[in-house]
Amino acid sequence: MARRSRGPEFTSHLVTRTLAAVRAAGGDDRALATEFDLPPELPREGFKIELGAFRAFTEAAARATGDPFLGLTMAAQVVRGSYGLTEFIVRSADTFRSAFQALERFGMLVNDGARFAFTEKNGEGVFDHWVAGEPEAEGRVANEFTLAHLVRVADQMLPSPIRLSRVWFAHGAVSDVGRLTEVFQAPISFGAGSNGFAFSAALLDLPLKGSDSALNAFLDGQAKEALERKGDKADPVAPVRAAIERALRSDEPTVESIASGLRMSSRTLQRRLGVAGTSFQGVLDELRRNLARSYLENPRLSVGEVAYLLGYSDLRAFDRAFRKWTGQSPREWRTA
Repeated sequence: MARRSRGPEFTSHLVTRTLAAVRAAGGDDRALATEFDLPPELPREGFKIELGAFRAFTEAAARATGDPFLGLTMAAQVVRGSYGLTEFIVRSADTFRSAFQALERFGMLVNDGARFAFTEKNGEGVFDHWVAGEPEAEGRVANEFTLAHLVRVADQMLPSPIRLSRVWFAHGAVSDVGRLTEVFQAPISFGAGSNGFAFSAALLDLPLKGSDSALNAFLDGQAKEALERKGDKADPVAPVRAAIERALRSDEPTVESIASGLRMSSRTLQRRLGVAGTSFQGVLDELRRNLARSYLENPRLSVGEVAYLLGYSDLRAFDRAFRKWTGQSPREWRTA
């Protein structure tokens, strides 16, 4: 039995899909399931697994199939509707912009351990996918699957195939990028701490082939209820924390911007956090402190890159904050 790595748990639909891919390639999916202590029957709605074990599992599956690009292979085989409510909200959106906004809001219904963000900046639409505190995100197989699947869905929704300006991955560089270049048709970079792609903002107002405003409104209500059942009510700080995580990747989070994104006033946001025994600055500091330690454990990320990922435009400001948290500079903490 494989020893499971420590790490956060998350629910993924990709476990069942990966076992099916191993079986289809003539590999021993039962042996792989046994090695990673997976139950005989996996739930259709996804399986909860530790992130470290999940990475090791998908890497072992790639070896078992002899396909180093197993993620791309699986993405090309996904059947329409496989991702249920969230997928149909995205597909029924009126424009490409609202489709990405829906994915940002409801992506956790598909994967509760990942974060999804969409921004418009410098004439581009930018999609980002990451796992908090995990610089390599979900590992190569899942990272490549996620982006390839989303690009395939985008091609199905738009009047013509999407043209990407750049693509980036959280995992380290691969020796042969030929297959990736063939799929994404754009410059590719690695070790970015997240997975994502950018495209011309001119695409954002394009109507989608499957647009259905009445269906979309109905599904939106269903998704909001599903999020509530997932536990945001039990942890009133959770949606605030998630919104700050998204903002850290593009701008300095403020009470006003986060409240606006959550569709409430700044006063209401501050009051709710107060009732929960914290404050906006407290949530921001705690999140940055936890993420800083995780990022600094990755030797491929420079201190400057860590500061950028945490939303600090000034390295000295990050140094001061980290000393306040730990009594050490980021470099001292990293080498201790």
